[in-house]
Amino acid sequence: MKANILLIGFIVPFICLGQVKPYPQQLTFTGCIKPSQHSQNTLNNHVSAYYTAWKSNYLRASANTAGAYYIQGENTGGGSSDKGTSEGHGYGMIIMALMAGFDANAKTYFDGLYKMYDNHRSSIDSDLMGWLIDANESTSGTYSSATDGDLDIAYALLLAHYQWGSSGSINYLAQAIRMINAIKNSNINSSNRTNLGDWDNNNFNTRPSDWMFDHFKAFQCATGDNTWNTVHSTLSAAMNTIQTNYSPISGLLPDFVVGSSPAPATAYFLEGPYDGHYYYNACRTPLRIVMDYAHYGTASAKTAVNKMITWAKGSAVSNNNPANFNAGYYLNGNNLPGNNYDDAVFIAPMVAAATCDAAHQTFLNSGWDIIRGLQVNYFSDTYNLLSMLYISGNWWPPYNCGTTLALTFNDHLNEDLPSQQNLLTLHRLESGMLELENTTKESLLVGLYLTQGTLYSSVLLQAGERTPWILPAQTSLLFLKIQGKNGEQIHRILAH
Repeated sequence: MKANILLIGFIVPFICLGQVKPYPQQLTFTGCIKPSQHSQNTLNNHVSAYYTAWKSNYLRASANTAGAYYIQGENTGGGSSDKGTSEGHGYGMIIMALMAGFDANAKTYFDGLYKMYDNHRSSIDSDLMGWLIDANESTSGTYSSATDGDLDIAYALLLAHYQWGSSGSINYLAQAIRMINAIKNSNINSSNRTNLGDWDNNNFNTRPSDWMFDHFKAFQCATGDNTWNTVHSTLSAAMNTIQTNYSPISGLLPDFVVGSSPAPATAYFLEGPYDGHYYYNACRTPLRIVMDYAHYGTASAKTAVNKMITWAKGSAVSNNNPANFNAGYYLNGNNLPGNNYDDAVFIAPMVAAATCDAAHQTFLNSGWDIIRGLQVNYFSDTYNLLSMLYISGNWWPPYNCGTTLALTFNDHLNEDLPSQQNLLTLHRLESGMLELENTTKESLLVGLYLTQGTLYSSVLLQAGERTPWILPAQTSLLFLKIQGKNGEQIHRILAH
């Protein structure tokens, strides 16, 4: 499949001007709502204020590696003196990529977090991150991985690619694709579910908080690998099975799912007595689900998350007051013992779920004013901030799969190269992947530049060669520089 590009000869200086998607992006997602009692500017200010406090509380410089950073936070399964986890690392990298523009040092922090990851690789699959940063900052090969951290780190690298480009000291896109492929090999089991980490060889064990549906869409778009569509559909079906058979009223998901036919885990499966209920893992799921609807328009995601928020608003649960939403429930919707307290990591994702439909405006409005004032600990505050970024429209998707173009050159800015009608062609494959083809009889160096002159990507193509090619999301005006043995051409291209 091919589409056309209008080419207009135009001279521009090629300079680098920092981030491409500076905060605030303040997007409005089709079919979704935002808090209506505040202006967009006020919502942005709430997020940036919360971020400033969060960064002060949890971003830390490595004691052992110059220029490296980590997110200080508690963990499950480690010691009290340990420093952080791959889970927190993924959260932190996503946040830095989204806050670039507000925080002038966001790229420095992102690269420092990447450096820490690079020094703490898994003992099993060295392309993934060891799950724990211990008190001594023990380096690569000490700990195995945890799937949630790997998924978020790979996704954050895609965000970084679209935020800063990949021509600097870290090739974000190449590293993202490397990690995505490693996740496929080590974190996706034979039943096409996410496993618990690269140590988990069971074919069915999975954790719904790792069902990051929008990540799978982004991974498919970045790699063209249909495996990610299969993972998405498999886990969507598993979610539907759980909601139909085990939580038909609440729509809640459990901390862990097991079995060839998806079912909640039993007590003490991995962490504690509530492993089969809606507790400190599953409480994160409403955000992951609603983002699939907001970013990609997935109808089944709206259906699933709408069931959750409709139950949560009910008179037997919160009576449409998020402050009454407690910290843990059985899948039938009843309270877990001792859950009668507020925790942002339970409230904020359910407030995010309320964005899926205008019927939930009251819950969303009051919820926003609650969560922006909650600061408790690393886990709650970090997931709260992620929820606020989404709710305010400041979590943008890292790729637009709908970009399908073909390049036909008929205007030249500079005529060093012989004028040719078809130097390059961009193909859209059935998988949705794009491939760039050199249709000449010589090798060409092709550089893609953003409007402000930032080099976005470059590739050396031999005569007749085809290679995967990724275009920026939501960008229509680009510049293409083609260099051959006899000179170069520069084009201004406008997608339509």
